[in-house]
Amino acid sequence: MKFFREKRNYVVKVANVSTRAEVNVNVFESVGVSESLHIEVIREGKAVETRDVCSPPAPPAPPREPTVEWRRFFPEFPNADVLELCAEHLEKLAQIVMDATRRFG
Repeated sequence: MKFFREKRNYVVKVANVSTRAEVNVNVFESVGVSESLHIEVIREGKAVETRDVCSPPAPPAPPREPTVEWRRFFPEFPNADVLELCAEHLEKLAQIVMDATRRFG
């Protein structure tokens, strides 16, 4: 609780809080594969029958949009995502409010 109160006061009175950012970008690409077969029947040294067999091409995969995932970290908590820490803090605040409401109506 103290940590977030101090950060809030710093932002209000001084400047934004500096956080480390981690960005993950995923780009998806698909490759189509087809197969074909060339058959030749040879009798007495001469090709008497030739056939090409091709499989129909596979339908193209539906395009997938790239995804971008941002994560931010406070220097004081280098392994904890800012959004996760904030969610935990809000849960604690909500519990305090519920307790006070029950206790004092």
